[in-house]
Parts: sequence; structure tokens; C-alpha cells
Amino acid sequence: MTVGTAEQIASSSATTGYRRVVGNQQDDVVLFKPGAGNPELALTYASYGAWQRIADNGTELKIDTSFFTYGVETTPSEMPKTGSATYQTKIDGQFADTRGVFALAGDSHFDANFASGAVNFTMNPVGRNVADGSYANFGQLVLTGSIKTPDQAYKGNEFSAETGSAGAYAAQMQGAFYGPGAAELGGTFLMNERGGGQGRGSGAVVGKKN
Repeated sequence: MTVGTAEQIASSSATTGYRRVVGNQQDDVVLFKPGAGNPELALTYASYGAWQRIADNGTELKIDTSFFTYGVETTPSEMPKTGSATYQTKIDGQFADTRGVFALAGDSHFDANFASGAVNFTMNPVGRNVADGSYANFGQLVLTGSIKTPDQAYKGNEFSAETGSAGAYAAQMQGAFYGPGAAELGGTFLMNERGGGQGRGSGAVVGKKN
């Protein structure tokens, strides 16, 4: 989907929103602003957005939300091969269960060991119910994984990670490094309730080196 300035509906110091309505379908796109002026996280090479499509066929209202990241990816030749780094990160997402739909935020951080190729991501998602404003704490999720080595499937700047088998919630993430020397990162995550629960969610992660 491509949007233009004529479809802009909202703007703040952190995000810009766009809306397109065609027939019974409404598409909303919110983009996180890169640059030093963003008070939430000042990014130069990476950013993220959310795309929500609402379709009303008269008898059913269908809502789909997708998160994505974009920017100037680190080239394979610029990827560090030694040392390690920690990243200041931001999460944004949605989660729906029997209690309702929650907007996700919360503390998080990302560690990368470029020598071994290991990555670790920890997040403490907290949800705010979009209907009544109540909060839900989903606890700490620790994801471990690796930087992908270059081959036919991967360019060498991507990573993936997932939670272990314990805990009330499981999560998986995929992403890439952005900027020279893996200065920043961006990725998306999926989250689900264990033990037969129906809760499902998704979101985006962006970050910059400390």
C-alpha cells in the first residue's frame, strides 16, 4: 500500500498517521518518525509502522493489523564479525484475548554477540485495553537466537529468536540490522498464550546501539 500527504490524518512528534477509505474498506497506516526529534527513540537508519485494514460487509466487521520495519539495511560486508553490542529498544504491538484487545508497550533490550552470532532479546510487554483503559501485564519474555549466516536464503544481516518452553506466553521474532556497522535494528514479533489459551498478538521492535 502506498500513501501520500493528501491522506495524512494525524501527526505528532513520534508518529504520522494516514487513512484511505474505499467503499466499505478503511486502511490506516501509522509510521514511526526517524530522526533526532523523536522523543521516544531517535533512529537514523531504521523505522517501523503498523497497517490496519477494517472491512465492513454489513454483517461482520473484520479487522487485520500488520506490523513492519523498514530502512537502510546493514550490508553483509558492513556486519561486525567480532565483539558485541547492546541496544536500546522500543516495542509496539497489539494483543487480543478473552479480555479484549490491548495495545502493547513496555521495557525491552537487545544484545548481540557478533563473534558467536548469538542474540538475546528481553521484553516486558504491558497491554492497555483499547476499550476500557485497563492494564494487563504479560510478564517477562526472554528470546534467544542467532544472526543468520549468508547463504541462498539469508543475506547475513538478519536474525531470529524465540522463547523457550516455559512461561504463560510464547514469542518469536525476526529482524535485521540497519545502518553501518549494525548501528540499529528492526524486527517483528508474534506472541501467543500457552496452555490452550486463545490469546494472540504481534508487534514491532526497533533499537539503536548504546
